[in-house]
Order: sequence, then structure tokens, then C-alpha cells
Amino acid sequence: MAVNLNDAEYFADTIMSRVEQLINERDILRRELARKSDGTLEHDRAFVRAYQNNVVDNAAASEKIARLEHMLMIG
Repeated sequence: MAVNLNDAEYFADTIMSRVEQLINERDILRRELARKSDGTLEHDRAFVRAYQNNVVDNAAASEKIARLEHMLMIG
């Protein structure tokens, strides 16, 4: 009877340790996922900013070209 009780306590401790280990691994994975998601979000924001800047730069260049063409047509 004592052997069965000792075995049961050993298995309970083993299961508890494994569950704690799995919970810690889950927390680590969640933190890594959050970090990667933040990095991806920042990368997307940077891409959008670059795209917006490029659109503005292209619009300004088109305006300059139109003015120069107009000046050449007049002159």
C-alpha cells in the first residue's frame, strides 16, 4: 500500500513539473510571437511611410516636369 502511495506521489510530482514546464514554454512562445508581431508591424509602418514619401516625391517631380515642359513650350 505504501509503495502505491509513493508511486502516486512521484507521478503527481512528475506531472506537476511537466505542466509547469509546458506553461513556461507557452509563455516564452507568446512573448516571442508578440515581439515578432511588433517587429512585423513596425516593418509594415516603415513600408507605408516609404511608399507615402515616394508618392509625394513623384508628385513633386511630375509638377516640376510639367512646369519645365510649359516653360519650353512658351520659350
